Order: sequence, then structure tokens, then C-alpha cells
Amino acid sequence: MGAVVERDGSLVRTHYGTHGTVGHTGPAGDDLAELIRRQQDLFAARHKPIEWKVYAHDSPLLGESLRAAGFVPGPERSLLVADIADVPSPEVLRPGMRVRHPLSGERERLLRRAVTTPEQRRPLSEMEADGTGSEMEILVLEHDGRILDTLWIERVGATDFAAIGGITGPRRELLQAAAAWAEWRDLRVFRPRTPRYGVPVRNVS
Repeated sequence: MGAVVERDGSLVRTHYGTHGTVGHTGPAGDDLAELIRRQQDLFAARHKPIEWKVYAHDSPLLGESLRAAGFVPGPERSLLVADIADVPSPEVLRPGMRVRHPLSGERERLLRRAVTTPEQRRPLSEMEADGTGSEMEILVLEHDGRILDTLWIERVGATDFAAIGGITGPRRELLQAAAAWAEWRDLRVFRPRTPRYGVPVRNVS
């Protein structure tokens, strides 16, 4: 929602309000230099930076070709995937503690704190700017009215996955709440299925 998705052979371009990404569903093809140049030209015409997703199972030639075209490698990440059914049920919270949605007046404070959070898959400000709407959720853990930590999660395209964009502290309560959102959130307005998997992401630098 709020993004334009285009297919180009095995490539998928996604144009957000702030940037664009390129992913692929199969081999990128033989003429990598021409393919990469075409994507750069398309995004340059829209005056947007481009991010190209590269995975460990991709041919090393793809990474080499991207670097030769001027791409700069970002931090490496590993995926931690859990079936929602395997996430433990919510624990009984301590007295005075609860998980809730943020209030409108708390938004700026949460954004400032999220900026300093290490090992993010996707910044909270970017997720909000791209307008994922009801396909995303922000959860806060508070104790006696004081916010302890925050987590943000979103549906990953038309897949069965929900990805945790970031979490400001190691809080099992927030992970359990995120799994519950991914399992029970009614997304039928957009797609008939609810996500079966949660995907936290961390850096491995």
C-alpha cells in the first residue's frame, strides 16, 4: 500500500516514497551489466536512491557486477525465522506492565529512540513514510505508565511472512505480542491469508 511494484523479467522493482528497491525471483540473467544499468536509469529518472537485495545463495558475479556499477555493500545480515506456532504463549506480565499501541502524542519520542536502535531491518520512520497502513504494527511495552521498549513489525509483500523491523530492547513480551499480531490481525481487506512466520533480522558484522 502506497508503493508501486513493477516486474522486469525475474526482477521486481518497488518504488516507495523515499527510495526504491530491486529484488529478484530467479537468476538475474547473463548480461548483468546491462540489466543493472537499466535499473539505475529507471530510478535516476525518478530521482530516488536504489537498494539492491543480494543473498548468500546468489551468484558471486551479481555482487561483483553491482560493485562495478557503483553500488556500495551494506552490512551483512542473517535471518532468524520462527513459525508463529513455535513462539511461546504470552507470559503473565508483572503488575503495572502492559503491551499496547502507542498514543499519537508519543510518536516523535518513539521515532527518536528508534533511530538509535542497532541492528534494524527497516527503520521505523521509513516504514511509516512508505505508508504500509494496516499491514504494519507498532507495539510498546510500558511499566507504570513509563515506556520501556518498542517493536515495529510489517507484513512482507504478498508472502506468508511478517518481518520485525526493529526492537529497542530484548523484550520477550514484545516478541510474543508481535507473533500474536501476525497470527490474529485481520488482513482480509488486502489479502486472504495471515502471516505464518515472524522474521526478526539482525546484523552479523
